[in-house]
Amino acid sequence: MRDLRVLIADDDDDLREKLTVLLGRRGCITWEARTGSEVLDRLRASCDLAIPLPDVLLLDVRMPLRTGVDLLAGLR
Repeated sequence: MRDLRVLIADDDDDLREKLTVLLGRRGCITWEARTGSEVLDRLRASCDLAIPLPDVLLLDVRMPLRTGVDLLAGLR
């Protein structure tokens, strides 16, 4: 799992932090987002700045405004 890039999206600060620490200990590079809009902003910024996109998206199904399911549908 070393160098695996993971974007963690969850509106629960504690859960997001725990996942970040756990995956970081396993050698993953992590980014965090609280909302679906933040996920889109981070993905756009990666493309604009030529930063590699995440290998994995961990998305909360019940985020406010835009759910993880809505977000996945929009990314396709």
